Amino acid sequence: MDILVVILGILAAVDTANTQDPCSISEAGYESFITDVPEDTPVGSVLGTLNVLGGPDTVDLSQQSNTYLLFDTVSRNITLQVALDTDQGTGTITLLVNCRIINEVGMPLIPLTVRVILEDVNDNSPIFSSSNYVFNVTEDTAVGTTIFNGAIATDADQRGGGNDQISYRILPGTYSDYFDIEYPLYPDIKLKKPFDFETLNTVTVEIEAKDNPERGVSMSSSATLTINVVDVDDLSPTFTFDFYTGNVHVNATRGTVVKIYPPIKAQDQDQLNTPVIYYMLDPKNRFIINEITGEITVESQLSETTYAAILEAVQRDNPLRYGTALVTIAVSGYNASGPDGPSFQQNLYETTISESQPSGTTVMTVPVTVTNPLTTLSYTILESIQEFAVDQRGNIFLVTPLDYDGPDKEYRFTLQVSDGINVASTSIHIRVADVNDNTPELRNDDYVVETERVQGAIITVIEGSDRDINTQLQYQLKTFTSFFAINSQGDISITASPEELLENSYRLVVSVSDDGIPPRSTVALVTVKFPPLGVGVTQPQGEMADDLLAIIMGAVAAVLFVIIVILIVYIIRRRVSFTDEQLTKARLHDGLDPKGLTYKPGDPSPDPVEIDMKFDGDLEETSDIDGATTIQDNPLSDDRMNYGFSNHSNDGSGEIQLDTAVIPYGNSFHNYEDRHTFQNGMLKTFHVPEGSSSGESSNSDSTGDSNRGLMKIRPHKSSSLSKGKTLSWGDSNDRGSSEETLPKELRKSKDKPEITVYF
Repeated sequence: MDILVVILGILAAVDTANTQDPCSISEAGYESFITDVPEDTPVGSVLGTLNVLGGPDTVDLSQQSNTYLLFDTVSRNITLQVALDTDQGTGTITLLVNCRIINEVGMPLIPLTVRVILEDVNDNSPIFSSSNYVFNVTEDTAVGTTIFNGAIATDADQRGGGNDQISYRILPGTYSDYFDIEYPLYPDIKLKKPFDFETLNTVTVEIEAKDNPERGVSMSSSATLTINVVDVDDLSPTFTFDFYTGNVHVNATRGTVVKIYPPIKAQDQDQLNTPVIYYMLDPKNRFIINEITGEITVESQLSETTYAAILEAVQRDNPLRYGTALVTIAVSGYNASGPDGPSFQQNLYETTISESQPSGTTVMTVPVTVTNPLTTLSYTILESIQEFAVDQRGNIFLVTPLDYDGPDKEYRFTLQVSDGINVASTSIHIRVADVNDNTPELRNDDYVVETERVQGAIITVIEGSDRDINTQLQYQLKTFTSFFAINSQGDISITASPEELLENSYRLVVSVSDDGIPPRSTVALVTVKFPPLGVGVTQPQGEMADDLLAIIMGAVAAVLFVIIVILIVYIIRRRVSFTDEQLTKARLHDGLDPKGLTYKPGDPSPDPVEIDMKFDGDLEETSDIDGATTIQDNPLSDDRMNYGFSNHSNDGSGEIQLDTAVIPYGNSFHNYEDRHTFQNGMLKTFHVPEGSSSGESSNSDSTGDSNRGLMKIRPHKSSSLSKGKTLSWGDSNDRGSSEETLPKELRKSKDKPEITVYF
């Protein structure tokens, strides 16, 4: 039974598969969705594939017209062919594809629907309607008031996705603490801190608008808020001083102007500068004040020494706003006790004091006339004067240092004297004299100026000032006055021509002094730099000629120096070469081993000859001596290198006697340890065999190329030896010389040493 159920199930499934529409989309029927396609997807991207059940041999697919999408019937891919933009209202794109079953004739086309759901991308920043918003706010606006809400920004991104949701804030800045945005989603700007037009009349801040995307990076923009603070009448008028003092004579009539110091003046503190009206509250009605000018005049007869009153300055358009001050008026020349009380000799005492006087200096002593000398007097300055005071002897002295350059250059006050019953008063006027107590000040005391060499050009300005009033500064150039000048305004100019300015830098010293007594001065340093000569200016002709001459002389000296060096090198090399050449020749021709002079016995000479060799090189035949030449061993072959010789004068020995100076071998032999050096040269010999073409013996042995023979033997009949060789005592190079110059001591010697020559 179970097997039957399974078989029936399989058959049912196969039947269902055979009956499923080949134009349907897998698991979706006839509609397909492609979701989450970003709007910034590049053109040409494949968004998805249409999975139709039927294959190419079963169904035929064709696309209906679509602006954004392209369907490939072979691969069945859906490709984007136009850029997307959800901000233009396109959130979904629909693609229609017609499907036809190939093997079924007369079947209608089946439409397949593909819906592409787009995703908005945050690609737009919020934009304010204006880059700068300007509005006014009165200075009395209450804190917490919404002062502006017109800075609205919009976002072009698609609505509803968060990309167009904007929040606002005040960016940090100098005046950002004056404002606040309570709810960030609304640009309602509230006042957080009160304004004061008198200290701040224009405020500038930045407001930011920022979107809040769910994905991606947020974008923002900003705008400027300019707030003009408007002044309002929130301040009362104020007098320039809180206390004023005045002085008037007791006999002053009605309308007499009271001298008030300083002058009475009041003004509105608001920038509106509303006019004020002056009032004077005088309880005794002795004085009145002009309500416009503030001038006080006498209204009735004066009967007291001092009067005090209150001054009022009332704002014209608002009587509720006013300011007050106090004025004290001293009456001089008044004697309340008649002739018995103290009195001043003058109604006014004046003096001048230097501003440099120290504290404690007595300015003046005011004399008082008294009837009773035992009366104790007391002095009082009626006005509030901080700079002066009076002692009980009537000496007015300085309390604090004065400054002529300050606001007060003179002082007026009332001095009162009393004996306890009677009172008298007088006016005091003290002027402050200016003293030169300030040194001129320079804006810069070290200048560096780079300029060209232009005659008459102003290169810089020395800027000076003096805190003493009405002081004139004087400028004076201390250095290089022939090249530069300075005028009364501090302008430094070039007075020299470019050819005269030979230096590239000049250090100028400028003295700046005032006209006070005594004068005070300061110094400024000015460094003037010019371009190097040859770069910015032509060098003077005279200097160029001098330079050219110096260059030529230097070149000549260099050439001479090179020539001298070459000559020295040549001479040294010449000497070395000559010495080497002489040594070489000595080795080739003269450097013979003395042992080579050893001869073997030979036949007797047929014609022995005795030769006398003179110092001048002449050879003469002296006698005819019979007998043969005796051949002996050469004594020069001593192994001990002893080259000393002895004279032999045995007449019967048959030896050849040569009267000459014997100079043994010198230092031409570098291979001997024992060297005997002589100044006259070396003994040289040679031997010519007998029986040759010149009559030489053929029995004598040859010595080779050592030139060991001493002489050439000629026949007996010859009367001279014109062709004979001479013994050379000098330079071996001069072989044909017939005489040789000997040292002085040898030429003067009459004794002629003998030499025995062995053959």
